[in-house]
Amino acid sequence: MLKFAFIALASGAALASGAAASRLPQKPVYFDGGQYSAALSQGARQWRLQPLVGDDVDVIDHSCMNRTHVPVGVWLVSRDGAGHLQLLAPSSTILPTGYPSQIALHPCGDTGSETALQVPPVVLGWIENNVNSVLIDD
Repeated sequence: MLKFAFIALASGAALASGAAASRLPQKPVYFDGGQYSAALSQGARQWRLQPLVGDDVDVIDHSCMNRTHVPVGVWLVSRDGAGHLQLLAPSSTILPTGYPSQIALHPCGDTGSETALQVPPVVLGWIENNVNSVLIDD
């Protein structure tokens, strides 16, 4: 009888913890080197470039100001109809209502668009030649 009571108590605790965990907001987990090969920490204005061979390279450019906050997630590198670099949100990246699923990539200082992501030129060149996806973080 004692063994049965212990099993019932343990099962009840497991169910309670499972129910509590299901109410927590579910955030995706990303893995560098597999899901993305560059990352942007928006608050620090820091880019981390992750080559296949060699050490990661951090690029911090405090003069490169962005007027828009990009939603957190993995974004795919692609090109628009004119051949310019852009980021494309896959379905797993949660976008606020009305936020575009494509963001143009422009060199720092380019005033062409308020919704474009300003990128240091050295990073922009590296993205163009070496990156297929970018993790955007706060």
